[in-house]
Amino acid sequence: MINSRLFAAILTLGIHACVLPAAPHQNSNVTAADGDTATSSEPDQSITKDTRADAILRLLGEHYVYPGNVKRVEQAIRARSADFIQLDDRAYADAMRSVLSDLVQDRHLLLDHSARPLAEDDKHDISEPDPAAKARMEEFARRVNYGFTQVKVMKGNIGYLQIDGFMPVEVAGGTLAAAIKELHGTGALVIDLRESDKGGEPEMVALITAYLISDTERQLTRTVYRNGKEEESRIPLLDAAQRFPEDTPIYVLTSRKTFSAGEELAYNLKALGRARVIGEPTGGGANPGEVHRINAHLRLFVPEGEVFSSITGENWNWTGVIPHEAVAPEDALDRAITEIEAK
Repeated sequence: MINSRLFAAILTLGIHACVLPAAPHQNSNVTAADGDTATSSEPDQSITKDTRADAILRLLGEHYVYPGNVKRVEQAIRARSADFIQLDDRAYADAMRSVLSDLVQDRHLLLDHSARPLAEDDKHDISEPDPAAKARMEEFARRVNYGFTQVKVMKGNIGYLQIDGFMPVEVAGGTLAAAIKELHGTGALVIDLRESDKGGEPEMVALITAYLISDTERQLTRTVYRNGKEEESRIPLLDAAQRFPEDTPIYVLTSRKTFSAGEELAYNLKALGRARVIGEPTGGGANPGEVHRINAHLRLFVPEGEVFSSITGENWNWTGVIPHEAVAPEDALDRAITEIEAK
């Protein structure tokens, strides 16, 4: 059974089945994870409309990875929140979502409305979803082909792999292996991340990277959390026969929708010098975090750690991944094919 924070967060946040916002500044019509349509929020006895900003700032003060950033804009957050004081929780979330992100300058800072009441003791410890949630996770995974939306060989023996989400290795690793096997004999590979807005698991990013470069067991990223905890992501060991030949050209297509884990793959392949990136700068969401309850119908995804690329020492937070060649997303595939055919 699936035991992943990614999938639990998908069901918890219920935002287009995404862990994180589909794109910067994009308001979403939120639906509950069980398919119920979002409705007007019910009254909450613990947090009133005029104290929502207090609750948000308290959570940020306790958990946000860059507390100094919040301090600098605290009064601006209160002022903008006051502008929306008459809004119900759903409308407030829609109005304040991009405001918070812009003021703090963090695309992973996500205010969300829940149609279903959130329990007061809901701390969103989502590492162990219940059986019903696991079943929904598995159904979602099958419905989206485990994140690998299209796998095909195009004219001219060009491999094409569209990745819209990065699911846990134990769930989607077999689908990835089958996709790579199908494309293994192609003369060039296009990885399309233009619709990759669903976030996901760094372990899957690392596994995909292992199929594309020979430097296995290399560290890709290091994450330092506010509480001092550290994590790392390394390229897993993979049999050489499974990997793409090192001389196979690789092109990565991006857009402003490309977000979180999709950005990490594009960033890593660019930093390693393994792929040419074509399209738009990506959305700019890098740092991991947790979901916290604000009131009965509002919750906040708070980034609690900072990711560092082991290749550059930096990350793509806020700025996004800058492509080698900037073109409109709808033209990126044609541009990549033109460059491949010119070689």
